[in-house]
Amino acid sequence: MNELNELEKKVDLILDLFLKQTSSLTTYKNVAEYLDLSTRTVRNYISKEIFIENKHFYINHNNKTVFIPKAIITFKESSNVTKIRMNKETKKVTPKVIHPTASKILKSISV
Repeated sequence: MNELNELEKKVDLILDLFLKQTSSLTTYKNVAEYLDLSTRTVRNYISKEIFIENKHFYINHNNKTVFIPKAIITFKESSNVTKIRMNKETKKVTPKVIHPTASKILKSISV
């Protein structure tokens, strides 16, 4: 029973830390740090509509961009989003693709 109480305390602590971290995901700087990007890249994500208004961010009454923490976390957790890059020839967003041989090697290592 004592172990269960200790585990519950640890889960509560992790939850508190998580909530404190996510509540700070409202500014360009904090979102950029969380996603391991530059603030310029975050701005580009908005202009290229990778971040969608009223889904990933909104404009407040002071005309400032405010990010929606839950949407930013979901964005990071979804596949290939951290690998998005701009294709300079077509100016379209394309996901970074791993070579099939490299993909097979990585899969065999992870198994």
